[in-house]
Amino acid sequence: MGLESCGKQVAPAKNGKNRGACVRPHNHRGVHVSETCWRCASPEVEHRKRSQGKLCKPCAVELYHKPNKKKKIFQIPGSAHVFSRCGCEGILPVAHRVPSSFAAVSNPKMNGWTCRVRVILNTGATAARIGNYVAVPRNTPHEIIRKLMEEPLCVLCKELLDWSSLGAAKTPHLHHNHNTGEMYGFAHHKCNPLALENRIKELEERISQCTCKF
Repeated sequence: MGLESCGKQVAPAKNGKNRGACVRPHNHRGVHVSETCWRCASPEVEHRKRSQGKLCKPCAVELYHKPNKKKKIFQIPGSAHVFSRCGCEGILPVAHRVPSSFAAVSNPKMNGWTCRVRVILNTGATAARIGNYVAVPRNTPHEIIRKLMEEPLCVLCKELLDWSSLGAAKTPHLHHNHNTGEMYGFAHHKCNPLALENRIKELEERISQCTCKF
């Protein structure tokens, strides 16, 4: 005596057609499956795709062997490049160890570059989460931050910024308001944590130079 089948309605195929009743044993676990293709509901099935059910040969060919129409974009050191995700344009470094304000190494294996602005926004968001303050929004247009990068002076100490020597405690920081996320510009690594102290000193100097009588 055979086991009683489930008999419950199977979910429609991807094209909306009815796939009939479930053929799995009664009180089975998992999804309901029928002897039809889960993409087109054809009864002539030959292949399976995990727990989704069976596939007919035409659907299997279309699903697994469709041509890749995406054009692969190669990153050539020292050549002009456009990052497709943000549209930033510039010249890639001639080697992975060469500092660049345009691009940063994408991962420790050093098999490519990513947009420097994207790295700045991502690391800033991580630091803000740890420090419990407001970060510069990640959806900020990159051209705005690129414009700030063109300013040669630190927004705090007013001395030259150096984008030719990057790394830990070297890369200029994007100085911003920790309460609103408003950007002020780039500052030296040593200046950014002392922003409030520098501002206080500046105000004290202005007060000491003031000749007004109260």
